[in-house]
Amino acid sequence: MKLNDRQIKNAKPAEKPFKLNDGKGLYLYINTSGGKLWRFDFSHNGKRKTLSIGKYPTVSLVEARQAAENARRLLASGQDPSEAKQQEKRERQAAVSNTFRNIAAEWHKHRETGLTGNHAARVWDSLEKDVFPALGSLPVSEIKVSQVKEVIEAVAARGALETVGRILQRIKAVFTYAIRTERAENNPAVPLVGLIKAPKQKHQPALPQSELAEFYRRLMLEQAEQQTKIAMQLIMLTFVRNGELRAAEWAEFDLDGAEWSIPAAKMKMKAPHIVPLADWTLELLAEMKELTGHSRYLFPSVKDPDKHMSENNATISYTIPTGQCRKYHYNSVGWIN
Repeated sequence: MKLNDRQIKNAKPAEKPFKLNDGKGLYLYINTSGGKLWRFDFSHNGKRKTLSIGKYPTVSLVEARQAAENARRLLASGQDPSEAKQQEKRERQAAVSNTFRNIAAEWHKHRETGLTGNHAARVWDSLEKDVFPALGSLPVSEIKVSQVKEVIEAVAARGALETVGRILQRIKAVFTYAIRTERAENNPAVPLVGLIKAPKQKHQPALPQSELAEFYRRLMLEQAEQQTKIAMQLIMLTFVRNGELRAAEWAEFDLDGAEWSIPAAKMKMKAPHIVPLADWTLELLAEMKELTGHSRYLFPSVKDPDKHMSENNATISYTIPTGQCRKYHYNSVGWIN
């Protein structure tokens, strides 16, 4: 006779454990402390086995019968219900450990050996900011194209169109790593490549050679901070980037050896970048030494000596012979307006 809820609720523990049978291998095992456990007995490959289904009332009578029926279907197809349950448990555990964030951490660890510390940190920070809030806790094998699309559309919505491509590239790389390590089968970032195009960069015109002498003459006459004027000259003499000069530290300079060693981390390189210093450059540095030699930076911020000069402070205005006013600042090895 099949069980009913009243029988199950009224069943009391005895001196020894006993069973209440529901039929076809399903029964309720009641132990001496009153615990009521659903079990299913079956035979597979000539061996008697027992499948633990769960505890009553957490698992109801209806749910226990459904679980037993599922086990019978597995047996009919030649599968062992106990092994199937263990496999399902392993898959659940894998889904928890193989989240997008965890896979991304593995990918980043393998990749960062070829990156400078600063660049590796920026890559991870971009994932923390734009990707993990939406995808971080999801099993990597279950993430859909639509979910990745929502991430890059959110980045685009705040106007960071140039960042979209980098974010999508990093998401795509994480999925490629997941596929390579057999934690995913598809890459939902691939169909989205090119969906949101970054705006074409507008290259600003460089200072023509014909205007260089006039620019230098006006630079010397400019009512600007002496630090700014020297910075303008040094960028022309050293051919370093804007940020590299503004972030230059006195500890990086060997004035006796006429060399400036820029740390690899600042250059996104594996080795320091050595900049030879010409006599004119050394003269300018000697002048700067008198002005800022007490500071960490060559060009410390006026507002905060613990920081370096901002890009805004490295701007000079002058009127070219045609009467047109331009603002010039240094960028990479060129002067742009």
